[in-house]
Amino acid sequence: MTLFSRYMFRQVANAFLVMLLTLTAIVWLATALKELDLITSQGQGLVLFFQMTMLSLPSLMTLIAPNAVLMAALYTLDRMNGDSEVIVMTAAGAPVWRICSSLIAVAAIVSMVILLVNVVVNPACMRVLRDFITQVRADIISQVLQPGRFSSPERGLTFHIRDRS
Repeated sequence: MTLFSRYMFRQVANAFLVMLLTLTAIVWLATALKELDLITSQGQGLVLFFQMTMLSLPSLMTLIAPNAVLMAALYTLDRMNGDSEVIVMTAAGAPVWRICSSLIAVAAIVSMVILLVNVVVNPACMRVLRDFITQVRADIISQVLQPGRFSSPERGLTFHIRDRS
């Protein structure tokens, strides 16, 4: 790789990481707000809520990463074009493939990481998430009997629990 290719690779990779983290945070926040009833209505703890929502991050990242690569490439090329770096490189006689080689390298690395996440990490996270969901659904006592509330699991039967110890 030439000096310009390494420079462009670094620029695209940095932009990709910023885009990936930003988009993942936005999508994670939107999905976490949907799952907020896990804490409020089912009486589960905040730690379990964060564990369950964090286990869905690998699948979110595999959906967001290709879009982040495209956005990072467009952002970097636009910024470099605005700074006349691409124009100087083409005027100096650099072929177009030299400009594209770093973009292709970033896309190939991201593709391999997505493949690895989909084959290894995502199935393991989904197994653990499924176990958590089964545990939450099986925890009927915390669903029916919640501290500080009157609960009527059956007609004519009312419980009130001050707090859990």
